[in-house]
Amino acid sequence: KLKLDRSKFFVILFLTLLIFGLVWNVKIINENVGRYNYVGSDSRYGMFQEFQDLPFENEFDNYRFGTSRYIFGETMTYFYPRKSQTFGYQDAGMLNAPRYYDMRWNIWKSPDINDSIYWLDWFGINYFEADNSEVKNKFLEDSRFGVYSNYSDKYGFLIYEYLEAKPIISLVDGLENNTLGSLKDFDFFREGPDKLEIKYENFNEGDVVIFKEFYHENWEARDLVTSEKLDVVKVGPGFMAVHPPEFSEGIQIYYQKSFGEYLGIFLSLIGLGILVFWKRLEKFVNLN
Repeated sequence: KLKLDRSKFFVILFLTLLIFGLVWNVKIINENVGRYNYVGSDSRYGMFQEFQDLPFENEFDNYRFGTSRYIFGETMTYFYPRKSQTFGYQDAGMLNAPRYYDMRWNIWKSPDINDSIYWLDWFGINYFEADNSEVKNKFLEDSRFGVYSNYSDKYGFLIYEYLEAKPIISLVDGLENNTLGSLKDFDFFREGPDKLEIKYENFNEGDVVIFKEFYHENWEARDLVTSEKLDVVKVGPGFMAVHPPEFSEGIQIYYQKSFGEYLGIFLSLIGLGILVFWKRLEKFVNLN
């Protein structure tokens, strides 16, 4: 009855609100990238530091810190407004829940230290807690671990440092039967959750770039010098690896939008076009 579809004011108001929503969405995502990442001001490390001084620095840009057992764990939430993950590794668990629960059991429940080492290596964990359980001695009695803190205020647990921690993004001198080779020198730069570069000077045939985020078919890679497209393969408990070509100096790994994502963008633009040119389209339909 109000004939809002014929009101120029209504169309302008609707488009203004739509554009405002898109701008606000981008703002929130960028804010989350800056604050709720591995080393952001609102990371689990920062939250935990507020009520208990941690005797180590917040330097986890290429490692993971914490667990899913207590209040703190690493966060990598970019799209939920002002929310960090309640438990660590949930972003990974959403993609590959069985491996996520395997990791939890083998580190904190299994009495076999080798099971724990395997999962600590593949998840890139540097510091973690363990409560006063029956399997805690497997860490206390192993020289690859150091006890950093003993807390008994609100929770009773120990914080361990895995002295031989393997980074999330790395170059190794081989990968055989899901066993990571020795770590080699490299530099990396991660612009955000969906794009990273890794560079190295001493590359040999058989070296492998490891990227410990769960595999998805939309991840792609290319050589930094030749721009040659490289295969991203699934390795270990579901993570990713790239085998660079001979004489490589570095590669780029990035997330490529799927056909469905591009289709969604295309349909959204068509919808905007219909809103903007609604009257002209109506006249054209009436003429025909």
